[in-house]
Amino acid sequence: MKTLISNAIKLTFLSLVYLCLPGIGWSQSVSSDKKIHLIVPFPAGGGTDVPARLIASELAAKLGQTIVVENRPGAAGNTGADYVAKAAKDGTTLLIGTVNITSINPLLYTGMTFDPARDLAAVSLLGIAPNVLVVSATSPIQNLSDLIGAAKRDPEKLTFASAGSGTTLHLAGEMLKISAGISMTHVPYKGAPVALPDVISGNVTTMFVAVPAALGLIKAGRLRPLAVSGLSRVPALKDVLTIDELGIKGFDAVAWHGVFVAAGTPPEVISRLNTAIASVVGSAEIRAKLTELGIEAKLSTPQQLTDLAAADKVKWARVVQQSGAKID
Repeated sequence: MKTLISNAIKLTFLSLVYLCLPGIGWSQSVSSDKKIHLIVPFPAGGGTDVPARLIASELAAKLGQTIVVENRPGAAGNTGADYVAKAAKDGTTLLIGTVNITSINPLLYTGMTFDPARDLAAVSLLGIAPNVLVVSATSPIQNLSDLIGAAKRDPEKLTFASAGSGTTLHLAGEMLKISAGISMTHVPYKGAPVALPDVISGNVTTMFVAVPAALGLIKAGRLRPLAVSGLSRVPALKDVLTIDELGIKGFDAVAWHGVFVAAGTPPEVISRLNTAIASVVGSAEIRAKLTELGIEAKLSTPQQLTDLAAADKVKWARVVQQSGAKID
């Protein structure tokens, strides 16, 4: 009898130890039957929404949980990011974060209701996404040289759209103005999908836009690409030169996508999410699909993504200061 009781006590003790070990399932932090909400802080159909939906179903399969994609746009991504920052610290609310949210918005927005560096925890980078500079397919502007020449001849006439004041697309335009020594009037919109029709119609001269959001319109012959904003060409637009190749050396205005959770989420939960994301984005099929969208699949550790966000904040601070960019 004593032996049975002793063995029962040992079994109970070992079971408790097992349950408390980090990295086993979701540990005690989250129930595996909970839905995961993947928050996209920009409108549906935009350059952040498209890759988010691409990976969502695969990630759900890896985690064995349902993933619901939710668009919560507003304030250059701040609205959705604030929602995640204040969510339960259990890994069931994920943010598709961008350089805007972590590195640019804190430079431009006063009275932010959250601090990205303090209130969000990095999980993994997903990919790097250069922007493409486009004009209407019916525009007389055929290339970057034409655009710069037109801006110098009539600096009050040219306009450039963006997905909103303070977004990467806005600051890419400001960077071009500084680098090329030209003037264009900024026209902010509430997201790239809202802005693109006015570029197509010619109501706005030009726009930097994420490749995934523009690719279909370029292939359909409704937009003309002038140049891409990264230091390397985009395989999906292999014949379109970079701004660097076209003579403005060192021009590099890319976006990136990464996954974040609320700060304070247990490390073992972040680790499990990181492993699942690496498995999904590391697959040949997903990498190929991202390439077709104009995104270079790129993974990271949580610390590497944290460091990238900090470095980009320094980089974009210079553009904000030199351009005088502000929230309209």
